[in-house]
Amino acid sequence: MEKRSTRLKIVLDLAVRKEEAALKQLQRAQQLLHQEREKERQLQQYMQDYQTQLQQQQQGNLHIQSYLNLQNFMAQLGQAMTQQQNQITQAEKQVAACLASWRQLHEKKKGMQEHIEKCRQQEQVEQDKQEQKLIDEFSQRRNRF
Repeated sequence: MEKRSTRLKIVLDLAVRKEEAALKQLQRAQQLLHQEREKERQLQQYMQDYQTQLQQQQQGNLHIQSYLNLQNFMAQLGQAMTQQQNQITQAEKQVAACLASWRQLHEKKKGMQEHIEKCRQQEQVEQDKQEQKLIDEFSQRRNRF
């Protein structure tokens, strides 16, 4: 009959696969968050560039229509920045959820590893007792003859 620690190896392998899948999902979520933050940085840079352009044009002759167009565009850019911040918030929540899932699966795998090690130790103790019993029996038989 197969030892318990050997039979539990199948469960451990499944736990390892689940943990690896959760880690990949966490990495994808972190990558998405990084991309969303990069988009936000670019939008902020655009906003600064247009604010600088507006300030420069205010010092010179600026037509009212150009000024209004620039203001409207900056307002749209502000809305895009707000939407981007919402995207970042969602991405942060996704990272947090993935991290929690990975931690849970990691702890489960770690617990399974510890349980298997305890089983192995117990099996070794039982095997040692069995061997000692056989040695004792052999020694007693030898002393009888």
